[in-house]
Formats: sequence, C-alpha cells, structure tokens
Amino acid sequence: MNKLLHFNTSKHKCFFFSDPHLNHEGPKGGIPLWTSRGYTSPADMTANIIKVTNEIVGPDDDLFCLGDWCLNSNEVQF
Repeated sequence: MNKLLHFNTSKHKCFFFSDPHLNHEGPKGGIPLWTSRGYTSPADMTANIIKVTNEIVGPDDDLFCLGDWCLNSNEVQF
C-alpha cells in the first residue's frame, strides 16, 4: 500500500499521497494492481485504503491526493 507523507503544523497536519487507484479492476490479461498489493478484490483494496486513511488523517487535517484517485469508477461508488 502507498505510504502517506505528512507535515506537522501548529494547527493541523497536512498529508500527501498518490495513486490509490480506488476500484481499479486491473489490466485485461495482466496482474491486477489489487493482487500485487495483497488484496482479494478491488473492493477489498478500496475499503482498506479508506479505512487506514481515516485512521491516520483527522477531521481537521488536510489531505491532498496527487493523482490517480480512482479508475473505472462512478460517483455512486463514492
């Protein structure tokens, strides 16, 4: 799983991360991303990324995703 980079400030924490690829099914005929990350399905990967992020990032913190938030998803999934 991707690591979160964080900077402490006096009022809140600021976190940066990238490429979670939420709900990424993976390539046709290749090794799916979620498999190489040790998950049993894209839904399992997405749920765990959100769970761990919510455990680390507080309600007053800032979180910046620097790219590739999701792939093959729709707004209903979020």
